[in-house]
Amino acid sequence: MPVQEKTRDRLQGYAIVQITETDSKGTVVMETWALTHEAGGHLDEFAEYPDAVRALNRLLSPLPGLPVSRFDRAV
Repeated sequence: MPVQEKTRDRLQGYAIVQITETDSKGTVVMETWALTHEAGGHLDEFAEYPDAVRALNRLLSPLPGLPVSRFDRAV
């Protein structure tokens, strides 16, 4: 099954990456979100995008992070 990774947001060297696995017909089988850093690869993986945003914001604290409400809509 093909797997695609697409960066959705970048901030302070961190990125939130959408990981999509599809079947042979192109139908999405599974979608997860990874929190990555440019120096260290994948840090963690999440089922929902807002969870990845919250984890990023915890890492960046006390610096401003990404607004979680922005990601309540479909991407």
